[in-house]
Amino acid sequence: MTTKLKINCPSCDQKLRVSEEKLTLQVCCPKCKQRFVPQTAANTTRSGHELQQTIISNDRVSELLPSPTESRKTIGRFLIKDKLGEGAFGAVYKAHDLQLERTVAIKVPTFAPGDLRRRRRFVTEARSAAKLHHPNIVTVYENGETEDGQLYIASEFVAGKTLKEVLKTSESVLTQRVTWVRDLAEALHYAHSEGIVHRDIKPENVLIDDTATRAKVADFGLAKVLDEQGSSEKAELKTQDGILGTPAFMAPEQARGKLNEVGPHSDQYSLGAVLYQCLTGQPPFFGSTYVVVAAVAGDTEPISIRNISPSVPLDLVAICENGDEQIRQVAVQGLRGTC
Repeated sequence: MTTKLKINCPSCDQKLRVSEEKLTLQVCCPKCKQRFVPQTAANTTRSGHELQQTIISNDRVSELLPSPTESRKTIGRFLIKDKLGEGAFGAVYKAHDLQLERTVAIKVPTFAPGDLRRRRRFVTEARSAAKLHHPNIVTVYENGETEDGQLYIASEFVAGKTLKEVLKTSESVLTQRVTWVRDLAEALHYAHSEGIVHRDIKPENVLIDDTATRAKVADFGLAKVLDEQGSSEKAELKTQDGILGTPAFMAPEQARGKLNEVGPHSDQYSLGAVLYQCLTGQPPFFGSTYVVVAAVAGDTEPISIRNISPSVPLDLVAICENGDEQIRQVAVQGLRGTC
């Protein structure tokens, strides 16, 4: 018979009962959602059932908490298989849905459970992406929270590579790469018509399906709902570098911190930067975060495409280099009409 020990949550003092085998594992308070590790106090005995708890601080949560594959084999009804990657706000795992018998991608947050702003942003991502149904956007199946307070987003599993990985190889020809960007333009046009702006379009957030060689937009973690009446707290969410988005692919208004000006045209600019890398093999700007942000914010022109890749057709060069705000939409419409 499993022995239950009485403890109090160190954050809200909620009384809990924890089995002995969980003494060295993180637990989640059902009242305040604080995660902590219950441990036997050094100056007491186990029979006394007197415990001390350690709160996991925000800056050490990733270090102290084991990953899902280490601490447990499941998240809710999802059996964890492999870790696919990790970003600034979450880690993604390949998993098996035990109820529906299908392979999925599970995203879980890597920030501390007490970070309420990022918890809201995580839920916003799920709700934003779940509204979208397009062949070139990764499908979100559901989002939820397990009994122990673990947030998750279950999405379509795409067997393949990111566009960034593909561009590092010679696996694709120019026509194929341009076709992918054209399809991404269609996907973003659809998302914008549904009131969703991605705000972080970059090669790492584009998946290339091995089976159909189809490009799919992924990771709506910084998405903005155009008609949301949210507080400035939501609008000011930043990455770990202190800016919203990825410097080399962000629009000038993002680089300048004018987040109230960010809209569909910002995604169009970012897609143009992705096209630039597809045509030349390198992003429009590179260097330290500060150098890139200064270049983008200052409207610095990148190196001419034909100076890097002389064989690129002139019509594609014209579409890609039309980065001025007034003609971004025209340029993307032109791209949608190519191939």
